[in-house]
Amino acid sequence: MLYNTGMEEILVKQAENKPERDELGRLLPGNTANPHGRPKGQTLKEFQAEQFRQMSNEEKAEWLKDVAKPEKWRMAEGNPKQDTELGGEVKMINVVVPAPVAKAFQINGTNPETGGSNPQQV
Repeated sequence: MLYNTGMEEILVKQAENKPERDELGRLLPGNTANPHGRPKGQTLKEFQAEQFRQMSNEEKAEWLKDVAKPEKWRMAEGNPKQDTELGGEVKMINVVVPAPVAKAFQINGTNPETGGSNPQQV
């Protein structure tokens, strides 16, 4: 006996809108697990920033008392730069990969003289 027919309607709707997935559970192309997108409105970050802007200097100082120094720095300056710049010249090196390994990993350029791979540019 069903007491809550509204729940049954919700379950039917969920089954109808279920995205297609492959055998590993991954979404197939053209399918989404979030068909309506991000909900409209203010994010938690935006909400907290607005609250902070409305505080007096004394309230801000009190609130920041419990925040660690590195976190205060990140709030003020943002996260440090994460990318790395590389320089220098490209050199050729000999890389010899044994034939069974080259075959197993489908490495192109096998050298017939050594049975391994040809030198590769790195």
